[in-house]
Amino acid sequence: VSGGVEEAKIKAAFADLEGALSNIQELYDKVILGTERTAEGSGSFHAAGGAGLSRDRMDSALELVSLVQKALVPASSLRGLLAWRALVPVKSLFDRLDSFAVSLAQELRVPIRVRQVGADTLIDPRTLVQLHDALIHAIRNTLDHGVESSTARSQLGKTPELQLVLRAKGEATGGGVLLEISDDGPGLDLDRIRSLAVDRHVVSSQAAEQSTPEQAMQYVFLPGFSTKDEVTGLSGRGVGLDVVKEVIERELGGAARLESEKGKGVRLLLSIPARRKALVA
Repeated sequence: VSGGVEEAKIKAAFADLEGALSNIQELYDKVILGTERTAEGSGSFHAAGGAGLSRDRMDSALELVSLVQKALVPASSLRGLLAWRALVPVKSLFDRLDSFAVSLAQELRVPIRVRQVGADTLIDPRTLVQLHDALIHAIRNTLDHGVESSTARSQLGKTPELQLVLRAKGEATGGGVLLEISDDGPGLDLDRIRSLAVDRHVVSSQAAEQSTPEQAMQYVFLPGFSTKDEVTGLSGRGVGLDVVKEVIERELGGAARLESEKGKGVRLLLSIPARRKALVA
């Protein structure tokens, strides 16, 4: 099944699920509203000395509403329950990224070895759909920017193949998921990044000079930033990791950051919610 067809099926299934949940929520809201009105009627009944309605009928009505409330208690958490049961392993995304990385590396004649860790970590399938294009772009950037020659790698005591790791794990608190794409390439040249950020008017010279290593690494997430001197078919100037940050932070409500040590590689760290807010609200 092609990626487009698979994504369309996921979207259609979740549209049906959302519709069913909306109907259940509407029914639940009506029951709660009816309960409040009955409670108000009970107060009026006692204040008026029971005029217009016998105590037995009122007690029976209140007992019925109480039973309905108890029966519908699970409905209040149904969205969360169904969201949890709808989670899928991140492996489907990792397999696509793995295949893409190997295929692109072959095209670029770059020896590569891809390893998956924690591929059984569960995540909302719609989140996988949103992550796909952004992470494809991240891998594209890695292979276009961060690969030494096999000879250089051997001289540095590294394997001839670039080691690319796709890692996922559940967060200890908050129910989120941590995703990581790491490589053992040359790492980030922070002095060059600072210089390019100033030259391309991404930040002021003063801000660049005063930036910590952690702050300088985040410049690559800024719109319009690229370490490429020439536009290529892979990751041209002005189309950088800002795309990844946009998806992770603005669309998914997560966080994206980089870690790097010169000569030892780069880690792209993504913290994202395991469940979309629309399903658990």
